[in-house]
Amino acid sequence: EGFENALRKSNILPEEWGLRFRSQVKGQNQWNSGNLQTLWESSIPLSYRIKTTELSALLVENEIILNLSLSGEPLNQRGNFIPLSKSAPIREDLARFIIQKMHHILPDPDGIFVPFAGTGTFVREAVDSILGIGFTHYTRNYLFQDMEEFPNTTWDFLKKKILKNSLENQIRVWWNELEDEIFEYSKNRINLYQDFLNNLGFSGSFRFIQDKGDFFHFSAEDIWNASGRCERVWMLLNPPYGLRLERGSSIGFYKKLGERLKHWWGLPCELSGLILCPDEDCWSVLIRNMGVKTDTIHVTHGGLDLRVVYF
Repeated sequence: EGFENALRKSNILPEEWGLRFRSQVKGQNQWNSGNLQTLWESSIPLSYRIKTTELSALLVENEIILNLSLSGEPLNQRGNFIPLSKSAPIREDLARFIIQKMHHILPDPDGIFVPFAGTGTFVREAVDSILGIGFTHYTRNYLFQDMEEFPNTTWDFLKKKILKNSLENQIRVWWNELEDEIFEYSKNRINLYQDFLNNLGFSGSFRFIQDKGDFFHFSAEDIWNASGRCERVWMLLNPPYGLRLERGSSIGFYKKLGERLKHWWGLPCELSGLILCPDEDCWSVLIRNMGVKTDTIHVTHGGLDLRVVYF
């Protein structure tokens, strides 16, 4: 309790904010995460405040490293949605990071295609990256905004500075999902996202098209025609590999995906994109069957070392 009071006296923790404790233990130690949690709960009363921010405690041998979040929740997290237990969405900040490379590979797209859209993270983060939408534009309150030193004028300037004023041409966004529950969930989220874009002044700047069904049964030419025959297309794929759905062969799936993508190379447009692969075997069979030049980076997601294949 004395620690929390010290944070308030130093004006680091505003009066209306409480602490949300998260413990971690690294290496060999007699203590575990539960011991740290019990120690915290026995020493600090449960916060009654509506707004809380994370205090992370990392025990390494005989030292505890404390980190206090000044945002409340992760900066690039929209929130306000209950996650689906059957889905395995990529983190929003990681999605934004790997999409950013697409601006160098194929700038100024007029089409975004997202097969296996899942909960729609790639859809939203791709559009956000094109418009310059960031955490300043989310309808959220951050802890640092309630600190005495926080400059509101700088915040307003940043919101305007990073956001595009307008788009020259409408961007068509096509997305697809097979699972009924996930498709309806994503459609609801993307409808609300369209309202969010409209409120920012981008009404009519995007056209969203959705198709429920198996991506492998769709014709590349039919999708391209239905989306207005885009000239510069991003294709972003986070496939429902076996590790996500706990069924089927991931290797067989990625072999089939690589072969299927060959149908897209013949379209009369510029097409570039990215594909997430869960392991080296899937990555290897994918790039062997795609038949185009690729580039690969490694990222970590949910404890997995994923490969991101750019084409």
